[in-house]
Amino acid sequence: MNPVAPCHCEERSDKAISTSPHPSTPPSLPPLIGEGRGEVGGSEGGVFDALAAIWQTARRIAFLGVGSPLRADDSVGLYLVAEFEQALPASPHRELRFYLGESAPENFTGVIREFAPTHLIICDAAKMDASPGTFAIIEPEKIGGVSFTTHTLPLKILVDYFIATTGCQVTIIGVQPKSLDFAHPLSPEVKAAADRFVHDLKKRLS
Repeated sequence: MNPVAPCHCEERSDKAISTSPHPSTPPSLPPLIGEGRGEVGGSEGGVFDALAAIWQTARRIAFLGVGSPLRADDSVGLYLVAEFEQALPASPHRELRFYLGESAPENFTGVIREFAPTHLIICDAAKMDASPGTFAIIEPEKIGGVSFTTHTLPLKILVDYFIATTGCQVTIIGVQPKSLDFAHPLSPEVKAAADRFVHDLKKRLS
């Protein structure tokens, strides 16, 4: 994967960092899955349960999107974090920050460490031998069993670094890609799944 220029990070603001609108009515898609939790549907599944539990207790949450914006579904992690920035409800009791790490998320280790998050949520495309657009929570200790798309630095090294330096809880949201073709946008299947995920998560957390 060719390196790309580092992207600046965004704290919560009214300025959108993604120009793709949410569909007014998310399309019907296959059920999501959660790692080790079986199939889930709607907002009652394992993926949503895990994120809702974080939402209830976290004081500072950092969202880190990983992937190349130049390679189709490899950019789904960036798309999700950009959409989260606009969709997730603000709270005086919870500080949120959003970072688009692209192909070199290690460039953001300093600013994330300074933020000292209690929780770090990493979004990335992951090859899980599942249907395109499938979501899963991947436990940090199980990273070695999942094939992530190519990054400058292996994701496990990055996760271990954040755990060691901040003591934060790390959660990885993996999304099964359909295409990693160069100079292509998100595939319709993966974009629709991401839009539905953001829509349903916002409802769950609001």
